[in-house]
Amino acid sequence: MLGGLLVLVLGIGGAALLLLGGSDLTGTILGAAREGKSRAELQAELDQEVQDNMMTVSVLPSPRLSSSGLLEVGFENDAENKFSQRFTLTQDGVEIYRSDPLEPGKRIDSIRLKDVATGKAMVEVQAVDQESGADRGSPTVIEVNVVNDPAETQAADTAAAAAEGSA
Repeated sequence: MLGGLLVLVLGIGGAALLLLGGSDLTGTILGAAREGKSRAELQAELDQEVQDNMMTVSVLPSPRLSSSGLLEVGFENDAENKFSQRFTLTQDGVEIYRSDPLEPGKRIDSIRLKDVATGKAMVEVQAVDQESGADRGSPTVIEVNVVNDPAETQAADTAAAAAEGSA
């Protein structure tokens, strides 16, 4: 698959490291949760929380833009995910596309846009509760680089070379 595969963990792993590391602040907040539990039991609970909230999505690292404004993005919400995902594309801080929540196992291959250009863009991926439609957890932002469609570029180069050869 052409897309970059990204595993998104909703910050639970970092929290687990802080908890198990014995930070004073963390121990104060979760002191009651530790009471009566061994380190192994606490680790097992935190590992399960990470597993329950892990998400895999796919995004093309270099979305391809055709001259007609069709942008191949390859936004995919893995079938194993427990939540729908919303994909938002921005360039220069301006939102140029926001998908409806995409259910697990679904994919958006391409989108037609008017205000997209080649260059750096950001894709925000936000988990969405399927029943309520509310955002779930924190979004993850992925930097991508919009490029001209290589097939169109190659065809234009071939046509230009042919024109030069006949001149």
